[in-house]
Amino acid sequence: MDLIYIIIQILMMGATAFSFLLVAFRAYSKNLFTKESKLLLGALLCFLLPNFLYIFLGILPQNPPSNATIAQFINIMGDFTLTTGIFVLFLFFQRYSVSKYKSLKLAILVFAVGGYICSTIAEFNLIEMVWLDGLWQRYETNTINLAIYGFLQIYIGLIVVWEIYKMFKKVDKENSLSIKLNLLGNILMFIIPMFFFPLATFIHVKFITLYIPYLLITTGSVLFTLAFINNPALVFILTHNIYKLYVIHQHGQLLYSAEFSEGKEQNFSPDDLIAGAISGISSLMEESVKAKEIKRIEFSDKHIILQKCERDIPVFSLLIAEKGGSIVENCLKNFTNKFCNRFETLIREFSGELTPFNKADAIVDESFAILGKRRSITKR
Repeated sequence: MDLIYIIIQILMMGATAFSFLLVAFRAYSKNLFTKESKLLLGALLCFLLPNFLYIFLGILPQNPPSNATIAQFINIMGDFTLTTGIFVLFLFFQRYSVSKYKSLKLAILVFAVGGYICSTIAEFNLIEMVWLDGLWQRYETNTINLAIYGFLQIYIGLIVVWEIYKMFKKVDKENSLSIKLNLLGNILMFIIPMFFFPLATFIHVKFITLYIPYLLITTGSVLFTLAFINNPALVFILTHNIYKLYVIHQHGQLLYSAEFSEGKEQNFSPDDLIAGAISGISSLMEESVKAKEIKRIEFSDKHIILQKCERDIPVFSLLIAEKGGSIVENCLKNFTNKFCNRFETLIREFSGELTPFNKADAIVDESFAILGKRRSITKR
């Protein structure tokens, strides 16, 4: 039994489990078990399970001889589960990131993960588990498989890190620390260790082939966890960019507008935008009056999300966002209903005076706080 190895695996498991529980609790407490949070939780769970397997591998004795087969199976299942976690994490980014050419990138990723999975399955014939220095260690018997396996691991890891980096470039400064921790954590978990594991075929030194990479992964897991401790809403900040918010009277009068930090870079023209939106979605508004459901249309490369008050109050909210999603829609719905409840009398007896609606600033901050977006107000 290798006590150091087991301690490292327990640390890895603890850091990953804490991240999993933290995200799960955040989603549960805010009633946000949406597709976004479920995908991230699925990826974290896939990263957590192999640690249980590897701990068992660390305490598995050398005898009887059949334990070699058990060790091989544990190793392969651990690799397969990690592969699944990386794939689920990429689907998370693929679905909610800001990347263009997504279909092509997804096809390339599926091809890469498919090769990775096939390579993992092929390990039944291409790897051996050898007892060395009191521990079962993997030994590649096929250098071609080793090269393909290592390349695909690094390739997929680079994609994940690149996606996080692009998101880091788009977040507010007050959220940059969380993204930096997340980025560094993923580099330590996915990229650097992949250069050490292939060395196990040529260098049988546990400190190099086991201790260093697993310590790096543990450190990355801790940083990943710290990112969520620093900002538990990180998953939602990563996945949503919102630009402009408008509240419009049913007769076409703009009552209130707010700009979020991402909107500054978009150079929207409020007058032209609202005029175009009103004329372009008039029929959509009429349908929404009857259905009282969220409607969404595409505007250039953005989405316009339309929400009517649940009560019969003649007001619509328009949110311009990079994409729709259940979290964004819930935020918009909450804002619209709070706005209607706060200003119902002013709306029904609207005289053209807009100043009273400036008090909606606090409603915006409260309703969209989960997205971690900074508001910079533009009034009309």
